[in-house]
Amino acid sequence: MIDGLLAGVALVPASVSLGFAQVRVANEPWTMAVEAGAMGIVSLLLLASLLALQWTLLARRGQSVGKIVAGIRIVRADGSHAGFWRAVALRNWPVLAVGWMPEPWPLLGFIDILAIFGSERRCLHDFVADTKVIKAAGA
Repeated sequence: MIDGLLAGVALVPASVSLGFAQVRVANEPWTMAVEAGAMGIVSLLLLASLLALQWTLLARRGQSVGKIVAGIRIVRADGSHAGFWRAVALRNWPVLAVGWMPEPWPLLGFIDILAIFGSERRCLHDFVADTKVIKAAGA
């Protein structure tokens, strides 16, 4: 949830800009387009910076900012270091891709989360990436 909140904060400039732009669209369309475009670029830069930070943390430590706060980290199922390929690419990208697909594929995201209630307490993306979430040392 913390990681999602951070992503939402990164998108605030574009959201606010578009909201103001809709109010002024009839009066100053060119100004609105320039401001919305500039704020969109700011949001994209913020989001890209956040993704770079999160992916670097996940690849090196097995933790995103949210996982650091929660005191958990991602490791391979055997307890070894997960690395970028497993902690980022295999765990996150398929879930994101499915989320963009038309119905009924987004339902798979819900099923993915429900798998946490199984005996191994791992989501489907953990099985795909051969990972698990553990308490971080010192947490």
